[in-house]
Amino acid sequence: MPRNLQAAIKRWMKLSPCRTLLAILLLAGSSSWAQNDEKYYYKLGKKYFMMKDYKQSAKHFYKCVDVAKANGNDNPNYYYYPAMLFFHGEGKSKQVLKTMDLIAPLIPEVPSNPLDPDQKKIDFFDNFFANYRIDINKADYIFLRYYIQFKTGQIELQDVFDRLDYCIRYHDPSESMIPISEVYKLLVEIYTDYFKDSADVEGYNKENHAIVCAMFKAAADKGNEQAQEVVQKNCP
Repeated sequence: MPRNLQAAIKRWMKLSPCRTLLAILLLAGSSSWAQNDEKYYYKLGKKYFMMKDYKQSAKHFYKCVDVAKANGNDNPNYYYYPAMLFFHGEGKSKQVLKTMDLIAPLIPEVPSNPLDPDQKKIDFFDNFFANYRIDINKADYIFLRYYIQFKTGQIELQDVFDRLDYCIRYHDPSESMIPISEVYKLLVEIYTDYFKDSADVEGYNKENHAIVCAMFKAAADKGNEQAQEVVQKNCP
């Protein structure tokens, strides 16, 4: 309940015992309303997220998901913030997988053909974000989707390379909440894990590192300063 409304009710309560009883009922009703309104938990979740209190934020966002599901609200924003919190170490695999299952029917897959012309990719994402009203950054959206799939053991190497290439292409340091260096770390972690039992671990790692560096060099050449830092530190 808004603070100004709470204050008005309290002032009104002082005038009469009968009004006090009615005010108590009003307050109880407003509390019940809040418990069944996903927007209420969403606002609290975002508030704590911006304060970097990820534990409190996760508590409210997972509640938001449950209430939104019960109310039949399919706004994707309600479902993707738990993914962001999972990246920050809050929430369990079971919780975030449940959330991803809920949003899967609402959101199309990221295109996976690396040979598609740039304009086709730009059109896809522009239409996608316009239609689904997502306030999360494009690059963050792609990163989180495949970060979760990798951390929960549901990923194919080729798919993630093709699709995280889009993440690197569309990363905007002024908008993204996830540094592009995290994309580099994820790609290295993925191919290292994928080829850990190979007969030629060193060879495969070297080959895949070259592919990753080529992705980042392309972004660096287009002026992405965070990509330039990744290249300077990791790509001779």
